[in-house]
Amino acid sequence: MQLTRLIQTSFFPNGLGFSTGSDDCKAILWDIRALAELTSFADDSIHNGITSLAHSISGHYLFAAYDDNSVRVWDTLTATSLHQFNVHHGKVSCIGVSADGAALCTGSWDYNLKVRRFLLKKKKKSPTLIFL
Repeated sequence: MQLTRLIQTSFFPNGLGFSTGSDDCKAILWDIRALAELTSFADDSIHNGITSLAHSISGHYLFAAYDDNSVRVWDTLTATSLHQFNVHHGKVSCIGVSADGAALCTGSWDYNLKVRRFLLKKKKKSPTLIFL
């Protein structure tokens, strides 16, 4: 359960769940059918609140933007942070995934919009997200 101000919500691609992000630096994936928390995405090294969320088309990844100008990529199956990048010089205020699922767009208080394309490289154990 999130105990601070709720900032952002994003529906899971299949419509059966949604994620929330808040000032407590944590994102949570909720199941609508069970009305319960499935998992949370947090790390002791994160000290800034979430400003925006977006799910990948498959739902395997959750993209979260933070007050510290960073974006993290979370694995929704393992709740682990896979990648972090800092491409802005101001707070990232919005984030979105393209309709084909191949690009991530971020908008910031630095007056810039950045688009990052990525590939999903399939491995035997787990998929890998590669940013171009």
